[in-house]
Amino acid sequence: MIALFERNPFPDRPPMLIRMAIYRLKFTDLETYRKTGRFWLKEYEGDFVPYLYIDDHGQIEGGK
Repeated sequence: MIALFERNPFPDRPPMLIRMAIYRLKFTDLETYRKTGRFWLKEYEGDFVPYLYIDDHGQIEGGK
């Protein structure tokens, strides 16, 4: 996974928790684009899965 980043965002140690959010992307209208230069409207939909973590034994566990 780290290879997908331009540089390692966790140089000292991997993160303890990971959360994946879902966003809905919609095109903006022409007026909004002309005012802001933004093509997309990004709306938070919620979490894809509960947070995940690695336990003391190196196993992946899920939050509740």
